[in-house]
Parts: sequence; structure tokens; C-alpha cells
Amino acid sequence: MMAKKFPTDSDYANSNKNLEAEDYEVDYAITHTCPLYQVRTLGCYHVAREEEPLQNYFQWVCDKLNQTNEMLADGSGDKKGRSFKHWYFGHWHTDWNKNWLELMHMEELPQKCRAIYLDVEDMETGEHIFLK
Repeated sequence: MMAKKFPTDSDYANSNKNLEAEDYEVDYAITHTCPLYQVRTLGCYHVAREEEPLQNYFQWVCDKLNQTNEMLADGSGDKKGRSFKHWYFGHWHTDWNKNWLELMHMEELPQKCRAIYLDVEDMETGEHIFLK
């Protein structure tokens, strides 16, 4: 039996149903790959074009989560007060940390995304955890 590589239409529909049930209000997203916009921000390119539909979907989800955040911040809409904190992803084998941001003259990561490879980070505080 072959392992499933990418989500099916049914998987996307199930994801949409679950996100809609929560009004697109989530604290964290943890995925293997990232929203499509982050591929460009990382300066990466695709060798495997078959990943693009999933990254396009993640970009759409990320945009919806950010829209929910904006509504929460300006008081519009009838929201419960939760907000999207971070999207963590791996795949690119890099750590997007504060040193990287300073090198790139950026103050924060676009769209609250964070590449994790070797770093360990406290999700609540954003502080690095150093392992012995």
C-alpha cells in the first residue's frame, strides 16, 4: 500500500469545515511546509512543484487567520477574543530566528510565521530554549 503524499479534496474540505466551525480563530498552526508567501520570503524555490497546491491552501488559511486577527484588533465583528499567535513550520531546514531577522533588516516575521529546524522555542513567550 502506497503512503498518501498530499491532501485530497476531501482533506481540504474537512480542514475547511473544522476551521469554519471555529470561526477561523486558532492560536497556533503547526505544519510541515509553509504558506506560499513564506517560500518567497525565505528566498527558496520549488524543486517539487506538486507542493504548490498545499502551500497555496496554507496561504489562504494564513490570510483568513490574519483577517480574523485584524477584526479582533480593531473591535469589528463579533469575535470571542482569541487571536492567531504563530504558524510554525519546518521543511526548509532553517531556523528563522532573531539573528536571521537582524541580518535581513526585518523587525518581525511576515504573517506571524516561524521556520523551525534546530531551535526549540517556547510557543507562549517566543523565547529560545537551550538544550543541554
